[in-house]
Amino acid sequence: ERGLTADRNLVLGLIVLLVLLPLGLHRHMGNLSMMNGVGLVSMAVFATTLLALAVTAMWTGQAYNLPLTPNLEALGSRPLLQGLGGFHVLSVLLTSCGCHQNMHPLMDEVEPFSTRTLQLIIRNTVAITTTFYYVASVCACIAFGPHISDDILTNLTVPSMQPIVGEATATVLAAAVKWGFLLNICGSVVLTLFPMRQALADLLTGSQGAPPIIDDGPLALSVEHASVIIGPGLHARTWREKAHAPMTVGILGLAYLLAASFPSIWMVLSLVGSVSVTFVCWITPSMIALSKMRQGEQGGLWHSSAKLLCWAIAALGAAVFVNGFVVLYFH
Repeated sequence: ERGLTADRNLVLGLIVLLVLLPLGLHRHMGNLSMMNGVGLVSMAVFATTLLALAVTAMWTGQAYNLPLTPNLEALGSRPLLQGLGGFHVLSVLLTSCGCHQNMHPLMDEVEPFSTRTLQLIIRNTVAITTTFYYVASVCACIAFGPHISDDILTNLTVPSMQPIVGEATATVLAAAVKWGFLLNICGSVVLTLFPMRQALADLLTGSQGAPPIIDDGPLALSVEHASVIIGPGLHARTWREKAHAPMTVGILGLAYLLAASFPSIWMVLSLVGSVSVTFVCWITPSMIALSKMRQGEQGGLWHSSAKLLCWAIAALGAAVFVNGFVVLYFH
């Protein structure tokens, strides 16, 4: 490619300035409800493309058998490298399985709030994400076999898909995947800004965020009454509203630098899984559970087994955390 579109960093900068920043400055998620639909449609196009490739490959006799065991040679030439590579893959899986954690800082966006509603949202989020990754992984293995790249997008190009579906169909599918993925990423970034701003405000103000609206019968509280009862939450919400634009610019600026620094999304997903998701999903819950156990009854086989399991989960999370930086250094 030639011209302005050949400069990857320039294209990223234009997308941030002309698309992400204007959309990201919206203060209410309800104004961006269309982005949810765009993201779901984009995921559906991506999954449907891989499903069509897998079915066509099976129909034409080009399908690969699903691997029953991990391809250790692809992870490294020696057992040590294979072990490090396995942790590297695990961190990517952690990222996909921990996406629903972004929903917790958004409790004050759910109006009227109820625990049942939030549980339903999280359950649907986990179900959709898991189904998407499962379908995409299985279909990619059937269609491309050992030729799957670390970045699956490099397989969804005209040269890679042409032997399976022909040049004309491959051209259409490649364009649909490319533009659909771009729209999905833009929508994801814009919507993710809401929990990121909330978490950043909580961190900088030392608060746990503004309280949600309670809608359970006689205990129903307005935003004003709930905020008066929990003062730090009101302070965090007020501070977040004043710092809305600076936080948005800062987060997008850091995201741009990160995207410009890594040529492959695989490394980004691995780093996110190694650093943040291990703490959110493994290390922190284990520490909370251990703290609760110290306050409760002591002794007993169940208590000892649960305590040992918590330490094992925390240790595994710490190992994945350290391995993320080791792999990044050697990469």
